[in-house]
Amino acid sequence: MSPTARKHLRRWLGRLTFSFFIIAAVLFWTGYKDLRPGPGEEVRSTRALACFIGGGACLALANAGMRERHRARDDDDARG
Repeated sequence: MSPTARKHLRRWLGRLTFSFFIIAAVLFWTGYKDLRPGPGEEVRSTRALACFIGGGACLALANAGMRERHRARDDDDARG
């Protein structure tokens, strides 16, 4: 991957951090609801597992984005 593409990827990862947290929360909530069905509903454990895995992946992306967002940039040091 070129340095320019890597720089753009890091910027977008930092910008989308909060969105990844929101998506992870929705996925975890959906997985929880699938494991605790209401009356007359069945437990959807496969879907719940997929939601938990997706939520974990979103949390990992949010963590990486948070790291990029709070990282000292080289071009910031050059400006003073």
